[in-house]
Amino acid sequence: MIEEKIIIVENLENPQRLDKYLKENVFKDVSRQEIVSLIKEGKILVNHQRIKPAKRLFGGETIQLIDFSVKREEKDIIFPLELIPKIVYENQDFLIVDKPSGLVVYPPNPRYQGPSLLSFLLDKYPFLKEIGEDKNRPAIVHRLDKETSGLMIIPKSNPAYFYFKNLFQERKIEKRYLVLVKGKIPKKEGIINFPIGWSKTQRLKKKAVLNSSQKGKSKEAETYFRVLTYYDGATLIEAIPKTGRTHQIRVHLAAIGFPAIGDKIYGGKKKDLKLKLPRLFLHAHQLKFRGPDNINYEFESPLPEDLKKILEELKKEE
Repeated sequence: MIEEKIIIVENLENPQRLDKYLKENVFKDVSRQEIVSLIKEGKILVNHQRIKPAKRLFGGETIQLIDFSVKREEKDIIFPLELIPKIVYENQDFLIVDKPSGLVVYPPNPRYQGPSLLSFLLDKYPFLKEIGEDKNRPAIVHRLDKETSGLMIIPKSNPAYFYFKNLFQERKIEKRYLVLVKGKIPKKEGIINFPIGWSKTQRLKKKAVLNSSQKGKSKEAETYFRVLTYYDGATLIEAIPKTGRTHQIRVHLAAIGFPAIGDKIYGGKKKDLKLKLPRLFLHAHQLKFRGPDNINYEFESPLPEDLKKILEELKKEE
């Protein structure tokens, strides 16, 4: 099979060799020796340049796969029990799915062999592959980050797909998130409305534009929040994004000095209160919208057990 693809390297906690990165993230069923040979032949470029297999990646690089074929075996995708999504509701127009943390919504690149919400859905509902505008992510009308758990809408027909797409564009779907942040937010409620743009130093990272003279190509973004509970060194809030920018809640909370606990990208260098939380404390717990059948719907997802345990470890303020 002949391929020509572009892969953007995600943010890496530690620099990683190119050949090792490709083996672990892109060509899991291809030998490392074959990957090294492809790099040396100039069929794998980094930032449009020929490089050595030992080239270290830091995150944000562009990997280009140039006109080559690789041998790999087709394998069944194995879903660990903790990554199996839950179908919360289903009718003729749409599904409501509760996505667990650790599961990507759709494969991040063409060679990804791990489980995804999309692979789970296509196995149960093969007809979904004909829905939507992008054959690489059919029936996906919105998304959640890999570490974010919670509710998602999956349309079951093209009319439903474009109906929900239009609702999102017109901001007529209300999404509510539970977030545990570092520190004590003094205001019981408020609105964060900094525009959001791309970071100039880290390709896959977003930033809040705090100075109006530096807006550039940033986009307007607005997040409402209200405090639910104060803990010793942390605050549990409900966040309601009025716009739908990538990483919006995380970027906005970090911008006002209260990053989400467990956020490895926007959380800063300060450790998270010695909590044993391997993932981001961000859960999409509520959806409200009017369906294609003109019925008002409201769905809620309880806080997952791993996040409940974190709250149990914390001491509430009197």
